[in-house]
Amino acid sequence: MSTTDLQSFYRTYIAAINALPPSSGTLAPYLASPVIHNDRHFTPAEYRALILDGSTFTIDELIVDERARKVAARLSIEVVGREKKITENVFYVLNGEGKIQQVWSMVEGV
Repeated sequence: MSTTDLQSFYRTYIAAINALPPSSGTLAPYLASPVIHNDRHFTPAEYRALILDGSTFTIDELIVDERARKVAARLSIEVVGREKKITENVFYVLNGEGKIQQVWSMVEGV
């Protein structure tokens, strides 16, 4: 994937998260199975369950490395019913099929 492809993929992935219906919906088109999140293995459905319902993600910073198929992002997350925004620093590795295989995430403000 080119730099532009990786950026587009990630922006589309975030748009899909923002469009998820409460407690349902799937991110399977974007995720390998299993997907490794902070060294724990999840099915795509289990990974989706980590996302708070009513969350809106905004990309503040986005860096991609096309050769390594890596994406790094700083996200602002607004959650319905919370005044304080959550910030997430997250790194992704995509597999050869262009799906998210591994995620390292650090969340602030929870």
